[in-house]
Amino acid sequence: MDDPGIPFYKDLSLWVLLFFNTVTIFYAVEKNWSLGTIMVVYLVQNVIIGVFSFIKIYTVKHFTIPKGMQILGKPMTHLRKDVHRSAFTFAFAYYFFHVLYSLVVFLEFEGVNIQYVLLGGSIFFVDHLFSFIYNRKK
Repeated sequence: MDDPGIPFYKDLSLWVLLFFNTVTIFYAVEKNWSLGTIMVVYLVQNVIIGVFSFIKIYTVKHFTIPKGMQILGKPMTHLRKDVHRSAFTFAFAYYFFHVLYSLVVFLEFEGVNIQYVLLGGSIFFVDHLFSFIYNRKK
């Protein structure tokens, strides 16, 4: 879905994402997952998305810096250190939010089935790994 030249409905990674989400929803309904389990599975998916987003930002080769863009109050340049700094800034902000989100989920929901969380997390890891590799080649 990263290539603006391809209509979204022709992007294989979109269809793989929809497929894996459908599989996860099927398992959740079929096995009657608790709300807490579903919340944790999608929390795990968000963490996986963050990992791959960090890698994408950290390894970007070609980029345009909007005029006036700053990182931690300093003007951004085309230097690798600024790209790396932006990746770590993203990771800090992204995971700070997820730590707070995790606290709410784990304090509010009981009956989380770790086997289902591992199953759902594995499904989403495969999905996002495929998407990362597929879109990286483009």
